[in-house]
Amino acid sequence: MTMLLAGGAPASAKAPTRAGWWTSAATPAAGPGVTTPNPIAAGVGEDQLLVQGGPSMDSPVAYAAVAFVLTPDEHPGELTLVAATGSILTPATAIKACPLTQAVFAPSQGGASSAGPKFDCTNGAASKVSSDLKSVSFDLSRLQSGATVAVAIVPSTVERVIFAKPDDSALAASTGSTPASAVAGPYDGAPSPTSVNEGPVTVTPGTPGTGDRSPAPSVASGGSQPAATETRLPVRSSAISLLAALIAVVVAFGAWTLSRRLAHTRDKIADVVPVDSQIATA
Repeated sequence: MTMLLAGGAPASAKAPTRAGWWTSAATPAAGPGVTTPNPIAAGVGEDQLLVQGGPSMDSPVAYAAVAFVLTPDEHPGELTLVAATGSILTPATAIKACPLTQAVFAPSQGGASSAGPKFDCTNGAASKVSSDLKSVSFDLSRLQSGATVAVAIVPSTVERVIFAKPDDSALAASTGSTPASAVAGPYDGAPSPTSVNEGPVTVTPGTPGTGDRSPAPSVASGGSQPAATETRLPVRSSAISLLAALIAVVVAFGAWTLSRRLAHTRDKIADVVPVDSQIATA
């Protein structure tokens, strides 16, 4: 598959308009105005994002979310998140970017998962770990919803990863009428488009699948259209067949009428001969 940024305009980059992370291990506040340290937030800096796997992808210990606002002619491409200093990625790191059920959410740093944005990983985008193990990327080209693209960053493994604050290079975006997407290359099994100017295909016996493609004559140059010829020939053939059938019926009817008349004449002759014989005898 070949990745193309449609529209012909160079790709731009965007920072999220909203970002945050939430955890199922959030510690309730001891009272109004009292801040209770959350052990799971250890090592997470300001505006950084924490993800940590749990019993299942639907129940992570910690997950993050980011949202981007796009202009009417912008389409999302690849989202890249960089691991914070000291955080470790491995080739086996498996994280998904899952569409949020609602694009608008209140940012939080370690809020309770029950109050965080809801997500659905059914059609999520799988992560790709960079070769230097410093970042992960997600193809968000199919996850746009209106003028926004908003996703949860959900780990599918039990590892713990801290991401640096997403900056203005986080999301690649392209401009144009067609969103950035995977386009089948010449060897991906995609059928080649057929030119509207191609003429009929003549298949040579003994060589299935091959033929001589001859361009159809141009209407502007005074050439005739093969399609019109192919339409008239069956009509002429049908008329000839009908005429032949009518002639056959007329001939058959004439032969039948003639035979009936001959038979009638024979019967009359047979009736007259005996009478003449009796007269001659007398």
